[in-house]
Amino acid sequence: MSVSTNRDNFFQTSAALEAQDRRAKKAANTEGNPIQIGAKILDLLLDPLNPDRVYIAESTGLARRISLESGEKGKHVYRSHTAPCTCLALDQAGRILFTGSWDRSIIMWNTETREPLMTFLGHSDFVKCLSYIPSSPTGFLLSGSADKSIIVWEITSGARFQTMKGHKGAVQDVVVDPLSDPTTCYELYSAGSEPDIRHWRLNIEGCSAEEVPERNIKDHETSVYKIRFTGEDFDMWTASADKTARRIDRVSGKSDMILQHPDFVNDVLVDSSGRWVVTACRDEEVRVWDSASGTLYHTFEGHFEEVTKLALVGSTLVSGSIDGTVRTWSMDPKELQKFVESKKVGNTPVEMKMEEDPAAGKQGGTQLTEEEERELLELMEE
Repeated sequence: MSVSTNRDNFFQTSAALEAQDRRAKKAANTEGNPIQIGAKILDLLLDPLNPDRVYIAESTGLARRISLESGEKGKHVYRSHTAPCTCLALDQAGRILFTGSWDRSIIMWNTETREPLMTFLGHSDFVKCLSYIPSSPTGFLLSGSADKSIIVWEITSGARFQTMKGHKGAVQDVVVDPLSDPTTCYELYSAGSEPDIRHWRLNIEGCSAEEVPERNIKDHETSVYKIRFTGEDFDMWTASADKTARRIDRVSGKSDMILQHPDFVNDVLVDSSGRWVVTACRDEEVRVWDSASGTLYHTFEGHFEEVTKLALVGSTLVSGSIDGTVRTWSMDPKELQKFVESKKVGNTPVEMKMEEDPAAGKQGGTQLTEEEERELLELMEE
């Protein structure tokens, strides 16, 4: 192993320096029409009122609304957190924004006036995920935290409605199953720094929330970062640190499609046609897979740090990254075919070299997993 003699590069291996040089060269590319933010993007959310706009959460503690067409990013900034802003949620009308942070707080904002309306305090560690539940007459907010709990909040009062405990590590995501019947109870799924995906029943009228262990899903090998119900049939898709994205059957709890990656998978979604599955990976790439065969169809190359979040606006794919850019890619069949032809990928499966990761899922001396420690170090660089 060689080490640079440049004093600025002390304690960096040759491999680290090569990666640094490669990223510096790649940073100049304009693939995906990058909108430069200047901070690590930790979450990305569509504006339901306007398909041209997205909200982003930044490592600098800000949230902001940006225009995909013009690139405008300075008019709607939501500034109050004292640590990285990690997660976002919107009400169904797009008028209320919720932001969660490593400062353990959740802030509710008026999206137009940018006025903070309420602060929710109750978690004892980082807030990692948020999910809004529309419910008459107002609504409820779900928050997952590194303190291993999920809190259900009343929107009008900011009071803690229920606290759900059962996870053994940080909660990375919590979502409502769109097939659940809210007149009886909401079916919830949550995932985090453990292989298990937990199933919960939330009864608003009965003021109760309970885990349903027999419906927990135990199919991944380590941390699960994202759960999405996507496509016309609301299929369950998951993204994990075990380097896979999976389509999971709710009844059996087993995968009926596994997409292998060379690194951690941070996000997954399915396009409106149901033909393509799109994944965001720590290796800087956005991949498009054939949903019928599970073969890799195309790779969008442009980001120069790990891709954290994805969103779809019609036939436009939006990606956010640690590299501080938001990029857009066309999923129009004709345009996508042009991308494929230019890369000479075609419809044949692409073989990827899968490296063993003996540390995957390994617990250290702290409560953080290896990937969480990495995340903390990267954010603290800010």
